[in-house]
Amino acid sequence: MDYFKDKVAVVTGGASGIGRALCKQLGSIGAEVIVADINTEDARKVASALIEAGGRSEAVYLDVTQMKDVQKIVDETAFRYGRLDFMFNNAGIFIIGEAYDMKHEHWNRIMDTNFRGVVNGTAAAYPLMVKQGFGHIVNISSWSGLMPMAFSAAYAAASHGIVGLSTSLRLEGAGLGVKVSVSCLGRIKTSFYDKAYVLNADREDAIAAARFKPKDAGVAAKNILQGVEQNREIIIFPFYTRLFRWLYRIHPSMAAPLTCEMIKRFRALRKEP
Repeated sequence: MDYFKDKVAVVTGGASGIGRALCKQLGSIGAEVIVADINTEDARKVASALIEAGGRSEAVYLDVTQMKDVQKIVDETAFRYGRLDFMFNNAGIFIIGEAYDMKHEHWNRIMDTNFRGVVNGTAAAYPLMVKQGFGHIVNISSWSGLMPMAFSAAYAAASHGIVGLSTSLRLEGAGLGVKVSVSCLGRIKTSFYDKAYVLNADREDAIAAARFKPKDAGVAAKNILQGVEQNREIIIFPFYTRLFRWLYRIHPSMAAPLTCEMIKRFRALRKEP
């Protein structure tokens, strides 16, 4: 992983979950890590832990829904370090529930944070990277960006958008020295699901209904960085996400029984508001 040594990386949503795991991995292999998060207290804890372990890091406040704030972090990072090598657009939230239970504010929260947050990070970093002639944008999505996902319509819509943005921009950036990758993850063992907003159902029961064993965040981060080093277009983890994507691509109807079973399990848990 010498590929990341002495490189400058901004990680949004770096205070927890996959973001924190990415920061830890990057810091351990010699990168300069900017931990950007709306939760400044936890961001400082992450940065401090990296420094105590011998790494180089700083924490910054960032609300990814505010383009001016994202642009400021990108510009200040490039000015301070003379470059920006990696932009990890990772910040996101999760809302689970029937689409007919979702209010407009729920749709906006998901799209503003998960999709527009990635758009903002990409729009801020891409022109800078084009100008400097190098850089790698890594957008964190979900396996729901590769196939339908019941009870996560807004989340899946944002995830599909991230995949479309990333794969399209990758084509443009290839001739300009800028690389673009998108990571599509299955269920990872982080606080992401603990913080999920569940509509009209018990959180633990709703998440357990998926029946997929969560994978370790550190292992997931390592796989993402390996994919980035190999300049893969779509980085998929863990194995079952690759399997279901393959099945869905060759025969979409093969995924229908699993989806129908998930719908039955979730609806059995639903509580009237």
